[in-house]
Amino acid sequence: MAVFYWIIDLQIPLAMIVIGLLFRQWIPKKINHVIGYRTKRSMSSQEAWEYANRRFAGLWLKLGCFLLPLIILIKLLLPFKPEYLTFVNTSLALAAMLLSIPIVEKELKQKFNL
Repeated sequence: MAVFYWIIDLQIPLAMIVIGLLFRQWIPKKINHVIGYRTKRSMSSQEAWEYANRRFAGLWLKLGCFLLPLIILIKLLLPFKPEYLTFVNTSLALAAMLLSIPIVEKELKQKFNL
């Protein structure tokens, strides 16, 4: 059962790292409604689309690389039940994921006057 909690705790940071690396290498070329960082601002122009996807990928890569060791340390050092730690770690990871949206949106607004 302990392995299950490790998998749950590490899946979001690992997904953020993988998606960050993939989008860093293969940014969706054209604006589309299927894949990529899709908001009204990011889809307003091709230049905004490319910037938003590149920035979002970089943020997710950095946040994922920060969260991965942090979550491992939390799991190893805090003497709480695994299910409680999983709740805390998942909440922390989801907060980091959501934090990237207002950051990119603010930058798009400043850079492209949208």
